[in-house]
Amino acid sequence: MVREGDHLNAVIRDDSIVLRRRDELPDDERMRLNAARTLRNMGIDPEKAYPDLSAPNVRKRMPALAVDLTERIRAQREGREEP
Repeated sequence: MVREGDHLNAVIRDDSIVLRRRDELPDDERMRLNAARTLRNMGIDPEKAYPDLSAPNVRKRMPALAVDLTERIRAQREGREEP
């Protein structure tokens, strides 16, 4: 299954375009890229320092997550039931 953020290779075969996922990025890198894209969409430059977005401030304001997001992403990718 192809998902938003996947990197694809395109090959033309006969009258068709065949899309395949490129080599998988590690989950932590995929999450970092997704977070950077989300910040850009919010008008925040992820390369610029924002004191309100420092790790300690974010940890204080963010509620504890009930699930392991990395395991949830892996389960979705592998077609397993999510935890």
